[in-house]
Amino acid sequence: KKCLMENVDVTGKLFFRGITTMDNAIFRITSTSLGKTEFIDCDLNSFDKFEFRSSRLTEVFVSGGTLPKNNISIVGENEESLEWHNQMVSLLNQFSIVFNNQGHIYQSVDYRSKSAFYMHELLKKRKNKESNWVDRVPFFWNKLSNNYGSSWARAFSFIIWTSLILYLLALTTTGNFLQPSMDFDSIYIGYYFD
Repeated sequence: KKCLMENVDVTGKLFFRGITTMDNAIFRITSTSLGKTEFIDCDLNSFDKFEFRSSRLTEVFVSGGTLPKNNISIVGENEESLEWHNQMVSLLNQFSIVFNNQGHIYQSVDYRSKSAFYMHELLKKRKNKESNWVDRVPFFWNKLSNNYGSSWARAFSFIIWTSLILYLLALTTTGNFLQPSMDFDSIYIGYYFD
């Protein structure tokens, strides 16, 4: 029911193969460096709780299984604390590195975008403390334009709509468009692509 790794430093190789879960199963990693640990056919997302705190997972290898997505909890912290957000950013960045090292770009980008979401939330919570609005602006535009790098369609749509709005504003300010006495001329569409 429980797999607990606390204050462990793996210097060799550690292998997990075909881990299955039962009801109320917990997988905990705290103050641990997993080194070159391999998870083969292990569905870590099926655990009821994946608990994490201050650990190093960047050299882990995962094949034929999953890493947790929605069942993550941070040991000793509630979801409103700054440290909870710091730990989530750390964990999700490490998961992103694990998948990037293995060439699984889609999963890497997915975890990277979740990490950016939690970093944005962390900066919002820090307001009036350690960060200001200037630190949050890039995250706001990143979320708005492409959902932290996870949506190509949103990025494409953002580019088209932003350029169209700016183009119409430029035509309006130069007096070439949206004047009450002027009829619409199709040449303005051509100007957009010049």
